Amino acid sequence: YKCLLLPPALAFLLGGCYDDTLAAPYPGEYPEGETEVGSSIDFEPYETQSVSTRSNPGDVLDNIDDLCVVAYDLEGNLMDGFPVEISAAHGLEITSVPRKNSDASNGNSAQSFTLRATFRMKVPYGRYYMYGVANLGRRDDSGNRLTTTIRELSPGGRYAAHVATRESFLKADMMWDETNYRNNAQMMGYFTVGEEKKSPSTGLQTNNKTVSVDRPGIMLHSWLRRCASKITLDFDGSGLRDNINIYIKRVTLHDIPDRCALGMPNAADSDDPSLPQLLTYKGGDNRPDGRGDHIDYGHGADYNMWPY
Repeated sequence: YKCLLLPPALAFLLGGCYDDTLAAPYPGEYPEGETEVGSSIDFEPYETQSVSTRSNPGDVLDNIDDLCVVAYDLEGNLMDGFPVEISAAHGLEITSVPRKNSDASNGNSAQSFTLRATFRMKVPYGRYYMYGVANLGRRDDSGNRLTTTIRELSPGGRYAAHVATRESFLKADMMWDETNYRNNAQMMGYFTVGEEKKSPSTGLQTNNKTVSVDRPGIMLHSWLRRCASKITLDFDGSGLRDNINIYIKRVTLHDIPDRCALGMPNAADSDDPSLPQLLTYKGGDNRPDGRGDHIDYGHGADYNMWPY
């Protein structure tokens, strides 16, 4: 996954002052300096197949602990002044907004409401890549915050080396925390000028989009997507004949990736060690290779005590 290379005149911005009341002098050209833009970030609603997992609360991955913005020039290098931690100083407001089916990338929303973050920040004029990222910090088993997103992106943090270039940032691995589900809530999304009407996936092509800030008053928008999915299993016995019951002992989920890149395709590939591998629980699965995870519904040998 490589960055698009454009002439240096478009890749670098010169510092200086500029009258924000002026428009861009010519289409496709950029004033010098920077301007304040309004920004909003929406959390994409889960699709209908992603709601909850195991006994964890269904909304466990829906919260925002903190939020940062990163930007890269057209050559993929981190721009001066970034990452930026978004705080009350930027007028940060987080609200809950209603969602429609059209807001989900597959057209079937599983959530009636999700969060929206709005804020204002100074950005340079020009064309570049810009991303919002949330919840990269860590929590202990009691839920206390140990680190923050900006700390993890700063020197000495787990992702300090990754944030240096756009390619390594998008490829940063979010390892699954098997013991503390609170550490699996990472989110990322790219910014566009204006809101895309349907929240897109964050695969390779869409994450290559840029913003073009060529005048004051521009509104930037991002759909944040979670790295993790939440799954619910429904059992529908309405088609069974009378007096026929199916007792449920165990459900096994197969082909689960052991990690997730922050902004790249995440299909597991056992033949390529650079890509996510299949999560393996030796002896904990009914498949010979032990790959997968399971949920036990029935306990003991008496199936009459199992759910049906």
